[in-house]
Amino acid sequence: MYDWENQWAIDDAQALKPEDKHYIEVCQEHSRALRKQGITVDVVSPQMEWNDYKLVVALMLYMVREGMGDRLETFVKNGGTLVMTYWSGLVNESDLCFLGGSPGPLRNLLGIWSEEIDSLYENEKNSIIMKKNSTFPLSGMYKASDYCEIIHPENAIVLAEYGGDFYKGGAALTVNRIEKGMAYYMAARFEKKCLDDFYRFLIRKQQLQKVLETDLPEGVSMTKRMGDDYAYIFIMNFNEVKTEVNLPHGFHGIELLSESTVKDMVSLSPYGVSIIKIQK
Repeated sequence: MYDWENQWAIDDAQALKPEDKHYIEVCQEHSRALRKQGITVDVVSPQMEWNDYKLVVALMLYMVREGMGDRLETFVKNGGTLVMTYWSGLVNESDLCFLGGSPGPLRNLLGIWSEEIDSLYENEKNSIIMKKNSTFPLSGMYKASDYCEIIHPENAIVLAEYGGDFYKGGAALTVNRIEKGMAYYMAARFEKKCLDDFYRFLIRKQQLQKVLETDLPEGVSMTKRMGDDYAYIFIMNFNEVKTEVNLPHGFHGIELLSESTVKDMVSLSPYGVSIIKIQK
């Protein structure tokens, strides 16, 4: 979910790092983590209908319009999975702060309240320590940068804690179950490896359909477009070197640019693209 008005409100806010709060970059990082694992990502606005999606990612939702909290909560109650981050639920569409504590109208949905947020220096890092359990498989330590929000779980379950600074041991990643669905909250800007591992977990948990059931090399993306009788798979290499992509066993298609048959593997030149037609 991307919101231009939310970006304008974030940019004008005299808090965090006034010169650049990295809203666009954070949206791109989360989108990239899904796309590199073969998941097609749509960009939607808060005004659009998104109840048919299994997963909605709403990042740094600083400005929450009237009724938005209820819509997100209904989405989760009906079985959807929601991912949100720090710096959410602070002001309404008039840029007026919500009374009663942050994240305002999202507080019941996320099951947390936010006390404050720490802005880290450019080269400063904190650590995130995952708390593996029977329903959450991630373990180990990851890095966090830019912002670390200090949150207090109310109904949410803590999945990861901070490893350093005065908020060591505090919640860094939470999940809150609301009827049929789940709402995750990332209290810090997680490193890319953490996002990769987290979304890999969500893809399996929610059984999200990949373009093809295969692991994509770094720097390669894959999307699908549907025609009346055929599907078209676009495989794009953003690397400076030749890259090979393994295809699922038994795969069969026609490479349109070369008019050759494709079976188990496709080889991409630097910055190359392959368009493959398959029977629907």
